[in-house]
Amino acid sequence: MEYTMNIFAPLKSKVGVKALIDAGADEFYCGIIYDEWDRIFGKDIELNRRCFCGTDANFPDLNELASAIEIAHSFNKKVYLALNHHQYTSKQFNIVKKLIDAVKAINIDGVIAADIAVLEYIAEADLKSVASTDMTVYNSETIKFLKTLQVKRIIFSRDMQLDEIKIIREKFPELEFEAFMINGPCRFSDNICLPIHNTQWGAFCRFLEQCKYVYFRYDNTDITASEEHKLQKNMFYYHKFFFNKACGICALWYFIQYNIDSVKIVGRVLPLERVINDITFVKKNIDIAKTCSSSEEFLSKVVKPYSENEKTSCKWGYQCYFPELKGYELA
Repeated sequence: MEYTMNIFAPLKSKVGVKALIDAGADEFYCGIIYDEWDRIFGKDIELNRRCFCGTDANFPDLNELASAIEIAHSFNKKVYLALNHHQYTSKQFNIVKKLIDAVKAINIDGVIAADIAVLEYIAEADLKSVASTDMTVYNSETIKFLKTLQVKRIIFSRDMQLDEIKIIREKFPELEFEAFMINGPCRFSDNICLPIHNTQWGAFCRFLEQCKYVYFRYDNTDITASEEHKLQKNMFYYHKFFFNKACGICALWYFIQYNIDSVKIVGRVLPLERVINDITFVKKNIDIAKTCSSSEEFLSKVVKPYSENEKTSCKWGYQCYFPELKGYELA
């Protein structure tokens, strides 16, 4: 079978499914507003890490999702439901199981999850089980365990480096692997991001924009002037770049060599036009990468997400998922 790299795109409505496919989307992920969950737990208790966004990031109901799945299937495209909160209580898990049964009945292709019990139930329901990036899979032993749960795809954590991705991909050719490609302002691990995200400023980390930083050592000794300078520099660029578009486009040539199955466009909250533009941008670079004989050749031809005069220009490296590719020193 000829190798194909899929573009994994966000979806929140049946409107625009064909436009996204025409742009180059190969498969979709989504969230849903589930009335029984909201009635019992409200939107402050997370179902899929975007509940608080309502219909800005989720399908409004099962009927709308069913229509979108039907359209996607008519073009031989797949749709996955995200249930990727870190863990659920027993009471919450009973609601999650009902939702999994409900989406199976409308022909969902798979479910993305981070909770081990949920991954087990997805497999029991005879649906494709995907280990979310919120599970943070860093090593082979974790993957061996996930295989016992019948997990079929693993989404790499955003803070993994290219050499780590290569090693794991080579060790498990029978599994599917997915990597982040563009958007999502955070380039760190989801699994150890424990605060709630539904503050009045959005994600909890936006509070950092309001903070005055105090630097200290765990042993209570003073930090050196050199260390403080580096920390202040990091915080300056954190504020300057963090909430803009993150990108891993320069890694595409390597992903093709590694046979990565899918690259993810983050953006359940983004407007349709923005997602279409991002899909077009990623597809254009995939096509370029396939013609190149080396990473250096690809980097000389790559279409960049920013112009050189933007404050988020690639020259800084602070929005790069794989800064090691260009030797950025971020401290």
